[in-house]
Amino acid sequence: MATIKAFIRTSVKGSESNIRIRLFIGNNVSIYGTTPKKIASDKWSNETESIKTRIIYDDKLRNEFNKDITDLKANILKAMESIDKADISTEWLDTQIDKHYHPEKYKIAESEKPLTLFEFIEQFIKEAPT
Repeated sequence: MATIKAFIRTSVKGSESNIRIRLFIGNNVSIYGTTPKKIASDKWSNETESIKTRIIYDDKLRNEFNKDITDLKANILKAMESIDKADISTEWLDTQIDKHYHPEKYKIAESEKPLTLFEFIEQFIKEAPT
């Protein structure tokens, strides 16, 4: 069973830190990754893995920020379903984080998509005379 925790690491109160992700797989594997999201250490709760509720902060921004972290964790767990646990590494986790925040980098361009059988047949018929 995999567990994901979101936290920040800083000893300077009030300084901004990137939110980090820690992925636990069983008792043996613990992998870390860093997100591009930043927040001041006095506004983040490592216990609840979200922005502190007692902090005066725009509710809409708080909800979006917290939802983004929750979605990231869900995306990582979903990606783990289709991969062998032995292949999970720090690089894999960093790629999953990057895919979450920059999906456009990982989309296949229309021209790069492989053709279906029918598309290939149509293209072959059109290009056969030449």
